[in-house]
Amino acid sequence: MGYGHVYPQTTDGRIAAMALPLLGMGLFGAITATIMGYLMTSDLRRIEAKVEADVELDQAEAERATRRTTTAVESTASAQPPSSPTSNAWLPSTVRET
Repeated sequence: MGYGHVYPQTTDGRIAAMALPLLGMGLFGAITATIMGYLMTSDLRRIEAKVEADVELDQAEAERATRRTTTAVESTASAQPPSSPTSNAWLPSTVRET
């Protein structure tokens, strides 16, 4: 470590000098991984909440479209056929051409 003018003289000191940097790097990696895990989990929760909201919105829109289609089909099915070939009075008002 450093410039070499101060170094461990004993075997135990040399072992400690080799172990300390390794332990420090391991501790730094564990702390960094813990922080990133927390940040990624909060991002995932936010994304999951947005996806769930989008799915609920899509389901509600699909239900509204189904109701509109069912209503249009029922009103068309219950309408009387035209009395003359050019009459469009039997069509729903949203389909009639003026």
